[in-house]
Amino acid sequence: MSSVSTYGLVNARARAKRSRLLDAEAYQALVKAPDLPETINLLARFRYLAEPEKIRDLAIESLEKLLIQIEVKQVLTLLQSSRGPARRIMEILLNRIDAENVKTILRAWYKHEQSVSNVIVSPGLAVLPVAAMLKAPTLSEFARPFSNLPFYQAFLKAATDYEQQKSLFPLEVAIDKSLYQAIFELSTALPPTDQHLVRRMVGIEIDLKNLDWVARIRKYYLAQARLTENSLIPHGYRLPYSTLQKMLTTGTLEQGLERIMPGMTPATAKESDRLISLERLEQFLNQALFYEANRLFLEYPLSIASTIGYYYLVRIQTRNIRTIINAKYYRLPSQSILTKLVY
Repeated sequence: MSSVSTYGLVNARARAKRSRLLDAEAYQALVKAPDLPETINLLARFRYLAEPEKIRDLAIESLEKLLIQIEVKQVLTLLQSSRGPARRIMEILLNRIDAENVKTILRAWYKHEQSVSNVIVSPGLAVLPVAAMLKAPTLSEFARPFSNLPFYQAFLKAATDYEQQKSLFPLEVAIDKSLYQAIFELSTALPPTDQHLVRRMVGIEIDLKNLDWVARIRKYYLAQARLTENSLIPHGYRLPYSTLQKMLTTGTLEQGLERIMPGMTPATAKESDRLISLERLEQFLNQALFYEANRLFLEYPLSIASTIGYYYLVRIQTRNIRTIINAKYYRLPSQSILTKLVY
């Protein structure tokens, strides 16, 4: 199958949709909005939201759910235009919202809660019987409703670790690792250029996910750092396993941060400064992801570049808008919002 027949239609759609994403001017206008209702009005004016009069009174949690549903709709359009392994990779990327839904329900199950309010329901996502899952007597019964999702077997395998540790940590790690592994396995069926593009983009995101795990381990599991090293996901692009391992086992972050932010990391050993450095590193990696996603459109026509590039741009846009609406909800100063955005 030629690259034209494989990527022609989806490439055209991705480029057209990319032109409608929010730009720097739009973000600056949103940040300057005096309050949350005016922010919603602006999002409607930018054709991101519809019927703002029905949205203004939503709780912040419901508004965030709506933003994720919009993201799913945007990605689903390209998925339906994709073919072959590229389509399957897009499906797995969308499955990650299913994974977050499962994690949300799992945490409620662990706490013996009777209901969950923040599960994302949308066409294109798995339909999960939340009430039945919350009542499940065992993890195997809990998992049965998502047996068709790519992380099912990994979840069951990690159930043994849960029984030993009585912690959800190994289950959540298993879900994340299995999805990334599925993407990398599928990428082997792509042409060499497409393989490189997928592994570069997904590798930067893995850096972000590993950074999140490092922060969580340092905060909650530092005494068990060696036991939690297997939570790190392989195939990172800028932060190799050896660097992340040192960030965990030596108790210092500076060496890892200095690799990609020379001269920008604090020389102090204070934990508060290290956490600030982690935040700066996260922002750096998000900017790198944004840069790479945009670069793909320009340098690799008629490849998987436009599809996967658009996917990450949409995710970054959703992250930006969630940051803005939460800042407006809590009435944070405008100047502090802009520094958190990626555009």
